[in-house]
Amino acid sequence: MDNLRCLHVGICPTEESKACTRCGCVTMLRSPNKTNAMKQWEQRWNKNCLCGGLWRRIPSTLS
Repeated sequence: MDNLRCLHVGICPTEESKACTRCGCVTMLRSPNKTNAMKQWEQRWNKNCLCGGLWRRIPSTLS
């Protein structure tokens, strides 16, 4: 589950993701959204998670 965008990404997502080091929130690195309002919302959380924690990259799982 992409917690920032409230999207279901599946059990083994193929997209690269990042996870919060504090709360474990997961989100995709690349945005599927096209609207300006959603892009602005996502830009707000580029450096830090909703909880204030830092992001760490999670490599994609290619099968």
